[in-house]
Amino acid sequence: MITYNPKDWLKLIFEFHKSDTARRLFPTMLIVALFTGAVVFLEDDYFHLKIKSSTVFHQILGFVLSTLLVFRINSAYDRWWEGRKNWGSLVNNTRNLQIKIETLLPDGHKKDKILLRKLITTFVFTLKNHLKDQQDSSEIESFEGFNKAEFWKQNTNRLM
Repeated sequence: MITYNPKDWLKLIFEFHKSDTARRLFPTMLIVALFTGAVVFLEDDYFHLKIKSSTVFHQILGFVLSTLLVFRINSAYDRWWEGRKNWGSLVNNTRNLQIKIETLLPDGHKKDKILLRKLITTFVFTLKNHLKDQQDSSEIESFEGFNKAEFWKQNTNRLM
């Protein structure tokens, strides 16, 4: 995932030529520009056509572009909102699972309760980091008394 700072837009403008989209579209844009220039040259110098310019064409083009932008923004917002709902559902379900584990396991299984609490919380943080393509384990290691190497050494047999 590519992250960028939207407040640093001036830098993005000057690095536009480095983007993959600009590099892929440049040959096509050059062909369209040459074709348009040829049509204008033939219209003006060869056929001597004088077409009165009208603002209606620009109004229709503006309407079409704004409609396309609205659909694109709405679909992007829908994707974001669905991700937000799924993340909220994950948080609620892991919280409910932890509450059920706390109430269903007898008091003699305190170590198991702690282990499951750490595993559930670790799952949520690991999933978040996986979705962001990050390999950051600092949030997991910040749990009280949690040592990743020791945790896996002690609980490998128990978890299998």
